[in-house]
Amino acid sequence: MKRSFLFDQGSIHDQEDGLINTPGFIGVLDGVSKPYSPLIPPLNICSISSGAWVTRTIESFFFNQSLINHERGLMETVASANLCIDNGLKDQGYNLPKELRPGATLAIAGLGEKNVEIAQIGDSFAIIVLTCGDIVISPYSMRAFEKRDREIYQKILRKVALNLFGCEPYSVSRENLGTLRKEFWKNYLELWVELRKSAINNPGSPIGYGLLNGEPEAMSMVWNGKFPNYSIKTILCLTDGMVPQSLLGDKSDDKIANGLIEIYQRGGLWAILEKAR
Repeated sequence: MKRSFLFDQGSIHDQEDGLINTPGFIGVLDGVSKPYSPLIPPLNICSISSGAWVTRTIESFFFNQSLINHERGLMETVASANLCIDNGLKDQGYNLPKELRPGATLAIAGLGEKNVEIAQIGDSFAIIVLTCGDIVISPYSMRAFEKRDREIYQKILRKVALNLFGCEPYSVSRENLGTLRKEFWKNYLELWVELRKSAINNPGSPIGYGLLNGEPEAMSMVWNGKFPNYSIKTILCLTDGMVPQSLLGDKSDDKIANGLIEIYQRGGLWAILEKAR
């Protein structure tokens, strides 16, 4: 089995993306930090961002599992990693509510002797190309939340720009962008946190989505698939930063999957990254 990897740090200071690469597992992680703003500093744990801390915690857990050669299934391993996050947060003195908890999204493949099992949560993506030509994609479960969040974001940004400068946000001068940003976050952060509270690990919410953040409820939001080894041609595990925005929005899961595979077949992972950029 050939394994290929591609990572691009981007502009973020802490490396919140992560990689699982052990004999039994392969996949990607994307850390999600505790909400912060220009007026509320980010939470750092062990001198790194809280999102990066969650990612390093999960990476270490999977690596340690490979060292002890413990024959665990993928879902059991993900559940144990989730518990490790909860224990680690409490050990550090952070007993946070769900809307403020850092976490991670992930897409991971468990490689067995006869079957490949996939686990995915949040806005990471798993795409499986079968030898018969069919393409399977993990559900893009954050679509409804992101649409609602975008509506709130744009409404508040426009309101603040009109109140402060009497113009649309795109017309605010460069020297006034800092003032716009600070005033925007004063109005937006609380609503965003409340939106997260109603959605994170809440399968009963129309905008619900999963985040591996130490809550037991997170496991009910993990998408899981199992495929015989002989039936698989290619597996792509991608964080959201590797998925071109032109493929998201209102496009169906099938269109996202077909679009990504089409790009991949033209030029591999580099082609996907270039398109995302």
